[in-house]
Amino acid sequence: MIRIVPGLFFIFVALILTTHPAAAENIMKIHPVEAVPGDTILVEVEVVNEDEFSGFNVDIPLPAGFSYVDGSFAMNPERIDGHSSSADVNQSNVMKILAYSMQNKPFIGNEGVLFSFRVVTPEQTGTYTLVLRDAVLGGLNFRNILTGTVDGVVDLQYEQAMLTVVVEGEGEVTVDGDLYTEPVSVDKDTELLLEATPAPGWQFDQWSGDAGGADPSLQLTMDDDKEVVAGFSVIPSGDNVMRIPDVSVYAGQEAEFSVTIDNEDEFAGFVADIRLPGGFSYLEETAYLDADRAGDHELEVSHPDDGVLRLSAVSPTNDSFSGEQGAVVFFGLLAGEHYGQFPVVIEDARISNPYDIDILSEKEDGVVSVTPAPVTLTFEVVDEHDEAIEDAVVTLDEEEADPGAYVFAGLTSGTYTYIIEREGYFPSEGEVELADEDVELQVVLETDDTAVVDAEKLVLEVFPNPAGSRLTVSSAGVRINEIRLLDVGGKLVYEATLHDHLHNIDVSGLRSGIYMLQVFTLEGAETLRVQVAR
Repeated sequence: MIRIVPGLFFIFVALILTTHPAAAENIMKIHPVEAVPGDTILVEVEVVNEDEFSGFNVDIPLPAGFSYVDGSFAMNPERIDGHSSSADVNQSNVMKILAYSMQNKPFIGNEGVLFSFRVVTPEQTGTYTLVLRDAVLGGLNFRNILTGTVDGVVDLQYEQAMLTVVVEGEGEVTVDGDLYTEPVSVDKDTELLLEATPAPGWQFDQWSGDAGGADPSLQLTMDDDKEVVAGFSVIPSGDNVMRIPDVSVYAGQEAEFSVTIDNEDEFAGFVADIRLPGGFSYLEETAYLDADRAGDHELEVSHPDDGVLRLSAVSPTNDSFSGEQGAVVFFGLLAGEHYGQFPVVIEDARISNPYDIDILSEKEDGVVSVTPAPVTLTFEVVDEHDEAIEDAVVTLDEEEADPGAYVFAGLTSGTYTYIIEREGYFPSEGEVELADEDVELQVVLETDDTAVVDAEKLVLEVFPNPAGSRLTVSSAGVRINEIRLLDVGGKLVYEATLHDHLHNIDVSGLRSGIYMLQVFTLEGAETLRVQVAR
């Protein structure tokens, strides 16, 4: 019950009845409070006044579930000056507060908490309003100078804790059965059940961060903000190797290369970024998939960077490649002009299993050997009369060929020595320089007039002997190349170059006497004695 001092009741009745508008502002307000359900809170009531006042009266109905803490009402000692006060709660749970000065002394100051009290809050969360009802500020002239009130708000919420889940790898986490997509705020000390589920081809490893363990089910007490990491990793695979086999090519010519995959696991696609050797270039539209390994896979060729060829293949139905080894794709390159061995580097690569997980375990670069293009050396062997000699023997760099074999193919650039021989001719020796083009070389063999005549091959007839005006020379075996007629002193009196089996000599202008007739053929030379007589 509120204790009423004699005469005070009549004073406040008078105040209430003599309320007049005031020019200044004089506000009574309750400070807002945030707390957890079931907590004991301090309610503070402030008066901000421009005018002096010596007393006040106010009712504050307590919301359902709120209970006043007996003896907790207190005036702010910094604002009172001998003032008396009284507070109590009636059966309707309305708190009635009264304060006054018998000497009509004003309260101290113009702002700040005037009084406070404690209440116990209900167990239910929510927002509750503390209303200032029938409030009066008694001025020194016994008038009510109150110009306004501000009710108070009590916000009862349990303290929150924030859960953040970080997924490393491929998988998902549920929190109490709901898929985690963003941080979760819950009441502090709430128990949560986290479940980690790996994606196909992945496995759960462990929890880390503010939790630990390898069990995919995690019971977590949210006694504070927590960040939990769910770690997933790719299920270990076997050996899956991508390589480029070595290739040999002639400078400036085309060659076919390949990419092979030797796999222990199924794979549905691949990507290979290949760094081409300097001077090499891709031959457009030459790349194709190996029909024995590919299904409905589609090949894409691109150039992500200068000198880099990207080959990638995927299946629109996620079909796997067949087999466990061998080429998967072929492609053509045009070689440069420099000789040597050059790396064909797989700069970046990926072998994708049907779950789009990279299962590449190793990659091996290839080597391309560039050598000079082969050239052909062809000899044309003729005699002094530019007549072809068909059966000479050519020895090239100490390698003797069959008689009449004049064409040497598959030679590389460089300097070669040769010897060409034929019975009845002087041998011809020399050098020939080969570069990057075929060479045809004519070699003239000179008749060996010192050679011994093979009588079986060389059959000569000279008639008439003695001759009067004409001397006929006939060869039944081989053609005659040259004829010389010398007198007994060795002086040359006649000479003829021919390529025939029969030749007539006009001797009508020669003196009668003995002459030496020299006949040269492919088989050698023969000297005969003839006579001119008239």
